[in-house]
Amino acid sequence: MTDTEQREAARQFANRWNGKGKEDEDGRSFWIDLLSNVLGMENVTEKEKTISTLAEKLSIAEEKGKGYDDISRAEKEAQENIRMLERKISEQEKDYAIEKRELQTEMEQKLNAAAKDAELEVINAVSKKEKEMNTAILQLERENAKLQAKIEMLEGRLQEKE
Repeated sequence: MTDTEQREAARQFANRWNGKGKEDEDGRSFWIDLLSNVLGMENVTEKEKTISTLAEKLSIAEEKGKGYDDISRAEKEAQENIRMLERKISEQEKDYAIEKRELQTEMEQKLNAAAKDAELEVINAVSKKEKEMNTAILQLERENAKLQAKIEMLEGRLQEKE
């Protein structure tokens, strides 16, 4: 009998005996029905064979129970590992968020510093160019003054010759 068949037989047995029978009158019928129809034992009236079969079924059930305990223990360990990994992931996500904010802040500070440096470089370059142009203008004004003096001198000579 397969596990599925045995479960169905147990369900039918429970329905048959639900609210029926008295222990002193129906005890024997109850046990014979259980042993033969649910556990699949034959000749349940033969005491020794019944005991042997029950012991064998009990042994099989105990083995299944041990396997269940191992599986249950492994499941609990796996669930604990999952919870531990979830905590670890959560902590790492928090650490990542903090590190990301710190890096963004640092990057913004560096960008601001670079922008200020670039602005100072532009101001310095403009200042330098201004000085160069002022120097050039000054030289041109001097040259202009010299040329103006020469023009005046030449005009003076022309007037003298006339």
